[in-house]
Amino acid sequence: MELTKTLKMLMLNKDVKQLDVAEKFGMSKNTFNNLLQRNNFKLNDVAKIADILGYDTKITFIDRSTKAEFNAMTETGGTLHSQNQNEHPKGV
Repeated sequence: MELTKTLKMLMLNKDVKQLDVAEKFGMSKNTFNNLLQRNNFKLNDVAKIADILGYDTKITFIDRSTKAEFNAMTETGGTLHSQNQNEHPKGV
């Protein structure tokens, strides 16, 4: 799903208007709307919008060959966490 659609769905789920998110984000409604239309977000922007809406963010990296999953949670400063305790990224 396109990230903008996901963010709009989260806003609807929390019954929060774009104007409210824009104000808490520190930008005008037009600027925030342009950000959504471009659908090209910085990770920090996504985390901030999620935080405004009361959500935590998590990125999952999936090894294409082994299907091992490693999570980078934004609230832990990008530290990788393995889904499987026995698996660790090389060099970590």
